[in-house]
Amino acid sequence: MKRIDIVKLFLLATVLISTGCKKGFLDKTPLASISVDSYYKTEDDAIKAVTAVYSILQTDMAFDGQFVNLLEVTTDDATGGGVGGEGNGTGSYLFQSTDNPFAASWGALYAGISRANLVTDKVPLIQMNVAKRDRLVGEAKFLRALYYFHLVNLYGEVPLFTNELAVKEANFPKSPVADVYAQIVKDLTEASAVLPLKSEYSSADAGRATKGAAGALLAKAYLFQQKWAEASAAALVVINSGEYTLRTNYRENFSNRFNNNSESIFEIQNSDIVQTGWNDEAVASIVPLWARPGNVTNSAGEGRGGWGGLTPSTDLENEFEATDLRKKETITQVANQVVEDGWVIGDKGSGYKLWATEGGWTEATEKDPYHQRLYRYSDLLLVCAEALAEQGNIANAAGGAAFYLNQVRSRAGLPNTTAATQAAMIAAVRHERRVELANEYHRLYDLRRWGIVGAKLIAAGKPFEPGKHELFPIPQTQIDLSKGILKQNLNY
Repeated sequence: MKRIDIVKLFLLATVLISTGCKKGFLDKTPLASISVDSYYKTEDDAIKAVTAVYSILQTDMAFDGQFVNLLEVTTDDATGGGVGGEGNGTGSYLFQSTDNPFAASWGALYAGISRANLVTDKVPLIQMNVAKRDRLVGEAKFLRALYYFHLVNLYGEVPLFTNELAVKEANFPKSPVADVYAQIVKDLTEASAVLPLKSEYSSADAGRATKGAAGALLAKAYLFQQKWAEASAAALVVINSGEYTLRTNYRENFSNRFNNNSESIFEIQNSDIVQTGWNDEAVASIVPLWARPGNVTNSAGEGRGGWGGLTPSTDLENEFEATDLRKKETITQVANQVVEDGWVIGDKGSGYKLWATEGGWTEATEKDPYHQRLYRYSDLLLVCAEALAEQGNIANAAGGAAFYLNQVRSRAGLPNTTAATQAAMIAAVRHERRVELANEYHRLYDLRRWGIVGAKLIAAGKPFEPGKHELFPIPQTQIDLSKGILKQNLNY
């Protein structure tokens, strides 16, 4: 595992300055930590500061590692083993507030927020091209909203701050969930107004926040608050933009050969061009290594096994309809299944989805340029379908829930939904979210917001405690640093 360096809440006094590589704006080598007071003078300073906000996406403290522990093995979709899963206590619900996944993710997300706050405070004062300056601030606002979205769904009420803080201001209590969401909505609305469409970026800027990414996350933020009309309206703006389409082949969403494709609304720009060791913000992903089962060989019979930290559950496998084309792309259906580039997965029932063997596996470093798709167009279609269904609009005609749901089902080789009532349509959308987005960091949040997390996980055999495990514990390190001002979640 990479070294975990816990970031103390609100005390980030420097910003990581990075330089771009010709392959993309996030292929980078860390250069230095520079005093905030002597920085933010030029356009180049602004660009590097925003790149530092993006770099949090690449740390294994959150998206590129610990989220497997927090958002996958904690659900009825998966179990974990080896380095990545049950041994850390998350999958077995034996965790404590002192455990590393919580401190790591909290620290990483707040580091990203601190960096974004510096951008929104300092970059508007730089003399530079106004449109570009506004775009860069919009990118930082999108990322701040993304990081707060995960914090509020992981931990519930969390401290909310949007400006650079002095040390004396660092300790203050949690804010209500509604206030955090209000800030998320504000940031995304403002970001959407200034960000370009995906098609307006050059290939060198692939992966930057776009108008579509801000609008799609805004739709999800409304959905999670049960603001159904606002959610469907925001989703339809992005859908009707014509910027995104479903890929014909579902597997292309998890292959290095189809990065930044037409279905991708926002994805992490990992690369294997620059290697900086097992540090927290290396440019390559370790998720493929984390998720890959141990019994994997190449065509020469050489071992290529991973940590085995993400094994799909039997319950998830049974959720797929018999003719669903996504099933074999998510879970191996036979022993010794041959996959891309001559690789062979030895065991039936192994996870396959999150490690893309096509294009880029580097044996010497065990690193992969795999791009994690954080938001796909199919997710947006299902957000729209769910919001419409909750409003009672279940029609198959254009503009109804079934219309958007059936687009996702059709790509999977399935017939149109037979749901004929509002309750049946809501259930159909929930089913589709599970199988379409399996192992992509969505299931736990969905179960929590639907109010069924306890029932589902207890039925799956996990020792879930109602009144406690609906949220994760605030890291004890942060409570200690706040001198008790920051209060622990219930029953931890």
